[in-house]
Amino acid sequence: MPMPGEPGRSVGLGLETTPLSCGGFYWHHEGNALGYSSENGVTTDGRRAVTVATNSFDEADEARQDAADRAVKELIDNALCGRPAKP
Repeated sequence: MPMPGEPGRSVGLGLETTPLSCGGFYWHHEGNALGYSSENGVTTDGRRAVTVATNSFDEADEARQDAADRAVKELIDNALCGRPAKP
C-alpha cells in the first residue's frame, strides 16, 4: 500500500519499500525502543543487505534525532548501492 505523504514508499505486512538513489528500491523493517534503534534493508534481488543499530535515540532534541535518522538512511542507501560510507 502506498504510504501517505511518503512519495515512492510502500508498506504491507510489516515490510516497507524505500527507493534507492541508484535506482530500484529496498525492502526493510525498522524499530526502536528504550533509546535503541535498528534499521535494515535488502535489495530486491537479495544480493546486498545491511543492518544498522544505534543507541542514539534523542526525544529531547528532535532536530538532532532527525539528523541522526537521515545519516542512518544515507548509510543504508550507500551500502545497498555499493558505495563506501562517508567518514
